[in-house]
Amino acid sequence: MDKMDRYLKEVLRMTFLRREEKAEWREEMRTHIDCSVEEQVSDGFSREDALELTLRQFGDPGMLRRDLTRQTYGVSIDVLLPVSVLFLGWYAYAAAEELQVHFSGQGIGVVPLTLLAGTLSLLLTRKTADRWAVLLTLLPFGLVFGLQKLQVPGALSWYYGVLLGDRWGSYSGYAGIMFLLGLLIFLKTQNGRIASLPLLLPVLYSAHQLPGRISNYMYHLQYSSPNEHEMYYMAVTYQLDSLLIRTFVWVVFLLALRYFTQFVHHRRINKAGS
Repeated sequence: MDKMDRYLKEVLRMTFLRREEKAEWREEMRTHIDCSVEEQVSDGFSREDALELTLRQFGDPGMLRRDLTRQTYGVSIDVLLPVSVLFLGWYAYAAAEELQVHFSGQGIGVVPLTLLAGTLSLLLTRKTADRWAVLLTLLPFGLVFGLQKLQVPGALSWYYGVLLGDRWGSYSGYAGIMFLLGLLIFLKTQNGRIASLPLLLPVLYSAHQLPGRISNYMYHLQYSSPNEHEMYYMAVTYQLDSLLIRTFVWVVFLLALRYFTQFVHHRRINKAGS
């Protein structure tokens, strides 16, 4: 690997760009470097000295990496990664606390989980509209959690339906709203991964609650009566049902986006052919 390849590899390291995007950036930077080297050689420099001078003029790879990721995601990766690690640590601590008290039922871990999912979703963004869409997907969940904390009448039922509920009846209304929100986001951004976030978050919430329910069941299995065992076992099965239902809705949404995209694509081809 020559000096230019090492330089470009360092620039693109830890950018989390797609493979084709990395290839495009590498080719573009290589073209600029080659042109600059040729100019330096025509001025009398040796090719090795010309390359050294050109790379020095291009600047520090870390600085270029920050500029590149800021152009792509709207925020530097040097900011995005530390914030993600912070939210991940916060979530791990909150989840461990809930398991320690055998599922307190407070849903504390869903706050850092939501923030972590939103932050990592920025890695899927490429346009300003995508970034606004990420914010839009987080607002309803923050609103439900905030209203519940403020003890607004009726908010508690929405809170349990979205965050902790294990029945279809408690989740169906919110699922319908989030389904429509996802469709609107997709029509605006054409980004299916971002558009599916409103329905993915409830899946993550249910998955987050499941270890606590299992821990609760295992704890009481040792210290409770057989009748109580059945009750805690049913809590686990209800949580599994919740996870399956929410996953099913999320998958249906993804399939709907896929078939809609194929329909629009074929329609454009037919229109162009006619």
